[in-house]
Amino acid sequence: MKKTKGRGVDTELNENGKVQAQKLANKLRNESIGLIVSSNLTRAKQTAQYLFDNGVTAPFKVFLFFF
Repeated sequence: MKKTKGRGVDTELNENGKVQAQKLANKLRNESIGLIVSSNLTRAKQTAQYLFDNGVTAPFKVFLFFF
């Protein structure tokens, strides 16, 4: 089985991605954030949602990006 990354692949956050999102949330929690912007890819939306759910307070907007 060939491992694929990047364009055209819409995957969920893996365990490493969740750890990275937690570290980012810890760093950004006390910052003044105007807007959390995400692409429409699942892992990007999950990361943005994870930040929001872990104390990073800002409006959340998903944009459609075509690659």
